[in-house]
Amino acid sequence: MRRGGPPTLGGAQLWNDVRAWRGYRVQSFAPSPSQHRLLSPRDAALLVGSRAACVRAFDQIFETLPHEPERELVVLLHGLGRTSRSLRTLRHRLSDAGYATLALDYASTRGDVPQHAAHLADALAALPPRTATSFVTHSLGGIVARTLLTEHAERVAPLNPRRLFMIAPPSQGARVAARLDSAPFRAVFGPSGSRMARVHAGHAPSAIAAPTIPFAVIAGTLRAGRGVNPLIDGDDDGVVAVDEARLPGAALFALVRAPHTFIMDHPETIAHCLAFLGRDD
Repeated sequence: MRRGGPPTLGGAQLWNDVRAWRGYRVQSFAPSPSQHRLLSPRDAALLVGSRAACVRAFDQIFETLPHEPERELVVLLHGLGRTSRSLRTLRHRLSDAGYATLALDYASTRGDVPQHAAHLADALAALPPRTATSFVTHSLGGIVARTLLTEHAERVAPLNPRRLFMIAPPSQGARVAARLDSAPFRAVFGPSGSRMARVHAGHAPSAIAAPTIPFAVIAGTLRAGRGVNPLIDGDDDGVVAVDEARLPGAALFALVRAPHTFIMDHPETIAHCLAFLGRDD
């Protein structure tokens, strides 16, 4: 067991949050799940050791932090190959609007969607009950959130899930993943990338249930109906087709002219997010 240390460098995509609040987080290392660390809000390693030791140290810190259970919590989930840092701009805007925020990390390229949902359920189940919690996601994060809210509904029920806002989700799978699915593709993007190929190909169409809470979908467009990626039919954001993002039953569906990688930072996306979360219907 090691205490203290400089800020961590690199490899952020390989860690799963086990506990997280106010910038402090306990993480497990996906390639070696028995390895854990406790990070500070500045990403300094406060402790490296067993899960029990890191969680115990986190719990001591957690007791000193404000929780404000009456404030609505917004949980943010990043996309494939990204980290919670990719949602920093959106998280700051939500915080400025008065929401408590929690951007969670999961090792998106190491493991399948059900595994990611289970890891995140563990982290969320450790939080105290809240009056309301909404979820804001980018790309694969939307599929993970849907799995989390259906397969682990009882575990997250004390958080009172209220709304789900999905940005550029591959709701129907991804043609680009299906066409690129190969050994090199799987080596880089892992089981989650392959799942997007399988879902689109029709091998697991019922594996991901539709949300039972009000949800919104934002899809990216770059050429007003013509698309930019030759591997994708129809309009797209470079990665996900507009038709692939659609999900029946959405309370809001809107197009934003932005590429997949940066659509969550677009002012129109942020405006839609704040407006949707602020609705009472």
